[in-house]
Amino acid sequence: MGLSVAREAGLLLSWDAAQRVILWDLAGQVRARNSVHFPLTAAAISDDGSRIVLSGAGGEIWWLNPELRLQLDQKIDALPLTIALDPLGLYAAVSGDDRRTRLISRSGAEVCKFESPRPLVHLLFLHTRPLLVAAADYGFVGAFDPAGSCLWRHAPVSHVGSLHANGIGDHLLLASYSGGIERCTWMGQRLPPLSTAQPCRIALCDYNYARILMASEGATLALLNSEGRVISSLDLPTSALALVLDALGNWGAFGLADGTVTFVEIGQPR
Repeated sequence: MGLSVAREAGLLLSWDAAQRVILWDLAGQVRARNSVHFPLTAAAISDDGSRIVLSGAGGEIWWLNPELRLQLDQKIDALPLTIALDPLGLYAAVSGDDRRTRLISRSGAEVCKFESPRPLVHLLFLHTRPLLVAAADYGFVGAFDPAGSCLWRHAPVSHVGSLHANGIGDHLLLASYSGGIERCTWMGQRLPPLSTAQPCRIALCDYNYARILMASEGATLALLNSEGRVISSLDLPTSALALVLDALGNWGAFGLADGTVTFVEIGQPR
């Protein structure tokens, strides 16, 4: 189960183990749906909603339009682990189990390929800077320029459940199972971590870094302010496998193992 949000377009992409891909609007209505013939490993939608990329267990890379119709298909010689799209859908970053990450243009051309110490499971294009931020499951987080050169790196000692950033990138959030929410800037400068009562699986923030939405190991969804104080919480039937938050922090959505997608309204921070 996975979710990806197009913040500018106000759309939500979901995919599940049944190989179903669904595009939703903010009212929870289905805008488009499709199924693929291969097991999905990852998917992403660009912030403007113009491009969607899927990856499969056989190395498949599919580029779709907003109607979920196939525009381009290609393959890589590795198992794709995760995908990120730049805000305009011009480039996709695809990491593989061979520790290599490929930057691919929307025409299918490979722009560059770089290697990391461990396979990358989290990728994120920053909105306002030409940087790709990436993290392994543990032991590596860093930033790469468009040529694939590593600009900085850290070696976190705990498992990283998610990687997210606010709009200008001065707050990068790493969900740490044992360390709460680790933070740093787009330049790699470490910031004080935010402690959490339960191990953190996923942590997201809005564009202005006013709200943080967190999913814990204990099947709880919590809304935090910028200092990490809990504003409200919601108990879930099971742990959330996927979580998204819109740019203004007004709504979020979570996905469960059974493929259920639930939209939640978020109140004003205090």
